[in-house]
Amino acid sequence: MVKLEVQICATLENLTMLSLGAGDDWHFKTKCTHCNENAENVIYFNCVEKTKIEGSKGEANFIAKCKLCERPGSIEYVNNSIKPYTKSEQWQTIAVFECRNIEITEFVAGNEMKAQGSENDGDTIFDEIDLANEPDWAGYDEKGDCAVGVYEFKS
Repeated sequence: MVKLEVQICATLENLTMLSLGAGDDWHFKTKCTHCNENAENVIYFNCVEKTKIEGSKGEANFIAKCKLCERPGSIEYVNNSIKPYTKSEQWQTIAVFECRNIEITEFVAGNEMKAQGSENDGDTIFDEIDLANEPDWAGYDEKGDCAVGVYEFKS
């Protein structure tokens, strides 16, 4: 069992935080730790729903068999480890996952990211930010009467 931290870095403009909740879909690229085969597709799951691990008393948020060696693997969210990203232009851990026979190789932002405008500029919440295809996002905070954005998103 290995605990892996998911870290991101981005430039936040007129935003106090960027986040993804436990009930939102978390997207990852993965590989098998036994044969080092990279999974073809991006996997996704939320941190609330769990599935029973076959032949075990345990549960996990994501369970799959490697297509090459057929060894089962699982990923489980470490409770209370989700944190909003608040340190613009600095790497920060946003969640921790416990992995067995599978390794997270890349966090893919997906389209459910949320951001919050700065308190001085209106405190507006922006939902469904899609950073999966474009690492930059821009919007306009009408309450704060200013442009907002996420730039140079890296995971």
